[in-house]
Amino acid sequence: MLKFLGRGAAFSDEHNSAFFIENNELVLIDCPATSYQKVKKMNWEQYDNIYILITHTHGDHSGGVGTMLQYVWFVSYMKKKVTVVAPSEAVKEDLLLLLMRVEGCEKEWFNIVTAYELDKKWLVSAILTSHVEPLEGKCFGYHLKVNGIDVVYTGDTVTLEPFIPLLKKGSYFYTEAAYYKSNVHIYLKDTCVKSAYGRKRVNCRGFLDAVSHEVETVMNDTYLNSDSVCNGLRKLRQKSPNEWIYVVLDNAAYQRCKKVKSCAAELNINLIFLPPYSPNLNLIERLWKFLRRKVMANKYYTSFQCFFDSIKTFLDNAYITFASSLDTLLAFNFECLDASKCIN
Repeated sequence: MLKFLGRGAAFSDEHNSAFFIENNELVLIDCPATSYQKVKKMNWEQYDNIYILITHTHGDHSGGVGTMLQYVWFVSYMKKKVTVVAPSEAVKEDLLLLLMRVEGCEKEWFNIVTAYELDKKWLVSAILTSHVEPLEGKCFGYHLKVNGIDVVYTGDTVTLEPFIPLLKKGSYFYTEAAYYKSNVHIYLKDTCVKSAYGRKRVNCRGFLDAVSHEVETVMNDTYLNSDSVCNGLRKLRQKSPNEWIYVVLDNAAYQRCKKVKSCAAELNINLIFLPPYSPNLNLIERLWKFLRRKVMANKYYTSFQCFFDSIKTFLDNAYITFASSLDTLLAFNFECLDASKCIN
């Protein structure tokens, strides 16, 4: 998504700066001197326009802007201007002071606008945050739409609060963090997702109705065996006492054993075993992947019981809660291969 020209604090060899390209426009987020040196080697002449989004005016974020403006203006034989984007009117005034009174740039070398004034689909808004007291009210992040995808970039910040409401499914979130705790940067440990400890695990034998997408489960925190499979088969027959039942299974030894086959015969349930090494033919494998994304990914549970209950609740209600998603996910779409072309 974003590519980085540097990642590091003010006293490091490279400073924080990123870029993206859209519609043949080069968009930089901040421009310290270390980034200017890299942009020189990027074949920047090929782009129709160059924009620099400024988060705040600390030198490790804006120290290369003046040189960049001059370089592009003169190397392009005065045919191309950089557009500097300030996050607010106050920061725009500070940048004009820096560029014209300190750096000695001339008005004709560049354009400067605020984020509010810039009419580009890739810029949604500038987001006010807090970083250091002398620049209170003048430090920002950005909400972007890069190639149609939401991107939230915090810049230097001491809080994530202004940015969290902007995050949604599919968003990309970029934030800085410091290894040492201070009152001007996010502390790295504060951004970490807690993880559970211990060796207990949830074992689940699921029976997915391929039509209704309801799931019957046998769950425990010990282990699964042939008894677990038989218990599941009894649940299926109890729920549908007069229906034809076909159960598709993989080739796990505890499922192919005599005990399970005898139980299925007693219950008048037909077992269909998949070919070896073909989990892609079993619809429930798609459901397991969906469960991991919804229940497990980047989530912390305060106790094992909470984790267990969350999985159980998901499986009991998925066919209602995620009905439209499951209709697509569990469609009978399987790739059919021509055996004559696959077997030598």
